[in-house]
Amino acid sequence: MPDPKDPIVFQDPKDQLMFQRTAPVIPDAGIYRTPQSAKANRQPTLPMVRSGILNAPVAQNAYASFGIEGLKSILLQELVKLDWEPLQDELVYLAEGANEHTELKRALRATKLLALQWLEDPRRDDADKLKCQYICDSISTFGKIEIKPPDTVASQMAGTEVLFPSMGPLEPIGAEAEHVLNPGAGVLLITDLQGHYEKLKNMLFSIQMVTEKDDQLHWTAPRDLYLVVVGDLFNKSPYSSWGDNIGWDSYKLFKTLQRFMKVAPDRILLSYGAYDLDLAIGAAFDHPVSGQLGEPLGVNAQAQAIPALLSFIHGTADPSASDCAWEHLAEAHCWLLKEDFQIQGFPILSVADLDGKPDITPLVSFYEALYQRLTQPQLEQRPRSIQDVDAIAAGLLPEASEQLNLQNLATSLGRSLHYKGLLEGSGALSFLREQVAGMHVLKAGELELFAMHPEIQEISLDMLENLKPRGLEAWQPPELEAFIRASRVLPQHRINPDRLLTLLHMLRISRLNEWLGLSEQQFYQKLVQSRQLKTWVPEILPKSDEKGFTEAWRKLRWDLINEDNTGIAGYAINMDGIARRGEPLMRKMAQLDERTRRSYARTFMMDLLREEIPVSMKIQQDGIVIDYPDENDPNMRIMLLIDENVAIYRDPKDNLHMPVKHAAWIEYFGS
Repeated sequence: MPDPKDPIVFQDPKDQLMFQRTAPVIPDAGIYRTPQSAKANRQPTLPMVRSGILNAPVAQNAYASFGIEGLKSILLQELVKLDWEPLQDELVYLAEGANEHTELKRALRATKLLALQWLEDPRRDDADKLKCQYICDSISTFGKIEIKPPDTVASQMAGTEVLFPSMGPLEPIGAEAEHVLNPGAGVLLITDLQGHYEKLKNMLFSIQMVTEKDDQLHWTAPRDLYLVVVGDLFNKSPYSSWGDNIGWDSYKLFKTLQRFMKVAPDRILLSYGAYDLDLAIGAAFDHPVSGQLGEPLGVNAQAQAIPALLSFIHGTADPSASDCAWEHLAEAHCWLLKEDFQIQGFPILSVADLDGKPDITPLVSFYEALYQRLTQPQLEQRPRSIQDVDAIAAGLLPEASEQLNLQNLATSLGRSLHYKGLLEGSGALSFLREQVAGMHVLKAGELELFAMHPEIQEISLDMLENLKPRGLEAWQPPELEAFIRASRVLPQHRINPDRLLTLLHMLRISRLNEWLGLSEQQFYQKLVQSRQLKTWVPEILPKSDEKGFTEAWRKLRWDLINEDNTGIAGYAINMDGIARRGEPLMRKMAQLDERTRRSYARTFMMDLLREEIPVSMKIQQDGIVIDYPDENDPNMRIMLLIDENVAIYRDPKDNLHMPVKHAAWIEYFGS
């Protein structure tokens, strides 16, 4: 039996405090007298929690030697060393421990006070101060500690609903697509991006539809927000007389929209511009007048292609990317253009190896130098023909070596196939053919909003209706001989298919659209210049004078084109857009004033609604506000922003014009 004078140690299992009894403890009606506390002989230790900092020996030693005062310094020093995501995780673990253990809560609040001192210390850099501010904001002075996410891109994305992208192919989009807007829906409508990635980025950030991480935009918009892009995704011609600047990021723009559609295919809506459609049907490459090999607009077409071409060269040069255009030949110490990025094995290009990557510098320098020559400020110094361009290109190419060989780019054919091959291999052409519609219709209650570019005509929609369901192979023009032999029109005109094929071969025409793509006047001039007009008269066409010949050829040509209801034959699907390639020189007359801005807004509303309806319109400094039916109780509100490049232009016939280029934020409130 222990001696009552001996000290008795009581150990409370809850708080681990040690007590020493100096007198016997006597029960008294179930109430115990509290013994006097005494200092422990052993050093204090930290409770075990999930924190990596607290479990480190340096933190344990600081607490054992100096208590909370020592621990707060270690905590703050280690916390500010962390990147933002580990910092948040560590504070979460510390908060979990602090809410269970009082001494940790006291340590965290002491750390907060020290962080406040660091904020006032001029010796601390801005990065440390930002983290100190976050620590101060996260640690409450009283009550439970709950850590809020830091205000970073990663935390913004974590707090937003992000859908997992589809791993399979996207469903093709038809010629026309309909969508129903729910009350509360918002639509960002942008026309004619033309390779301007930064414009898209800025507009999406202004509406808070995206976040950015690792130099990539990520679609994080709520379900009732839509992005509608109307018109050309690829750059405008440098020969445009409308004063447009050139976009150089067509690849980045295409890849961003493609990634968005993987996440929200029902809310990323794209419709064709004329140049998009020209690329999709091949007219931008192969049209006999306005294509890259055509006369007289081939020089224009090549100049227009180079900014996008350079964008795709840069974008497909990463060996780790799925759409890298280059194959490494280790033994030869070079990179060869992959077969998937060639058209029937052409062009054959090789570049040197540079630290395990293709050295595209000589290739980029060549195209940049050629672009400068094609866009000389002095018009008389620009090349005037395809032959002139090829002569310049041959002189700009670097000398071939075992690793570097770009000689196939000396010809217009080689450069055209290089551009087309990059678009094919990267999936850009199939994207244009499958994922872009002729028109999107958004139903907002009793109203219908039509997202369709003015350059796309109703005939284009009809032809797209026949073309798109047939799949990607239907986008190729019919074979010349097969088309002519299967024609029902030629027998009606009493034309012998064999004789017609012979005459076309005499003109060195081997593809259908080299013939049907020519207008009536262009074909007549071709026959006159080649001295073969008489071989066509009267066997194929009845008269040799220009008027009689062109009238007869116009009827025969359209009858032949209409045998292919997809519109690919003769590029009828976008004939109006192609015809405008040689637009006359415009003269800038004036900037827009309030009257012309109002006129632009009325035209925009007519294009959007296809009918004239009463609206309330306010012309403001930063945009035009349109309310339907009125501003007091609107069902729909539109903020229209006209592009800064839009002005009033006069053509040689003294007609006034305004280009179509704007962005609009549309809010549908519901009826």
